[in-house]
Amino acid sequence: MKSNSLLMFAAWSWLAVAGFADTGEESFCHQAVAAFAGAESVGDRKYAPDRKVDILHLALDVTPDFEKSTVRGEATLTFKPISKPLDELRLDAVDLTVSNVRCSATLAGHQVTGKEIIVTFAPPIPRGARRS
Repeated sequence: MKSNSLLMFAAWSWLAVAGFADTGEESFCHQAVAAFAGAESVGDRKYAPDRKVDILHLALDVTPDFEKSTVRGEATLTFKPISKPLDELRLDAVDLTVSNVRCSATLAGHQVTGKEIIVTFAPPIPRGARRS
């Protein structure tokens, strides 16, 4: 079951950024960046998506199940919209099973696709307002 492999990848990525995961020749973080370099793009140009929010804090609570090769976890983001009110937040969630989405703002709903979680706010979160 691949349901939480991205969550585990995110946890290891944060450890790599903090300098805890070094594979010898190059860091895990550099390997992760190289893996994403092959993502879909137009021609040879590769661009990061526009940032709609500043991520102020990310807390991960993960529990691996080595026998089943799965990971259960919870991610808590603290963020604030950058330049305009935020009516929708899209988070990468490739092959994840998402059971619940909560927010300190009023939610209009959420949708989980095979690639992302789309969280819709009603009313939109004002620019600069901090939410979790």
